[in-house]
Amino acid sequence: MTWNSTLKPGKPLQRKTPMKATKPMGRRPSKKSRVSAAEHRFLSAIAAQGCILCRRLGYPGTPAEIHHLRDGVGAGQRNSNLMTIPLCPEHHRGATGFHGLGRRAFERAYGVTELDLLREAWEVMDAGRADRISHNTWSTADELEYHQVIQPLARMVHGDE
Repeated sequence: MTWNSTLKPGKPLQRKTPMKATKPMGRRPSKKSRVSAAEHRFLSAIAAQGCILCRRLGYPGTPAEIHHLRDGVGAGQRNSNLMTIPLCPEHHRGATGFHGLGRRAFERAYGVTELDLLREAWEVMDAGRADRISHNTWSTADELEYHQVIQPLARMVHGDE
């Protein structure tokens, strides 16, 4: 065994120049992953609908979390915050859910695709809009946001483009 001449036993290593003190590196979300105020309101409204699959199975009002659609994106990537559906924790991450079963098994088990569920979520959203308009709780700002963000996306989902 040969010894490295710089690492002699009994002599501690010393730096020639001292290290600079730096701030600890914290995780900062990229600009792309930050959620705008409009997107945050939209995600809250989507989650407030309850699980769209439970609704389809006859159990409306189940608390939901947001599931980003995998349609049209590669592995390890996440779709836009606007391409989301509400799923309860079991149907989202559970053993019988999308991430537990995988896309193909999920579609076989429930006989529905992510895009079908997205269409149903949009129908519920449109019905909620109509209800709020009839009760005069739909503001001008809500309508402007609907026409700028939600309506074009709904046209794409419903295939009107």
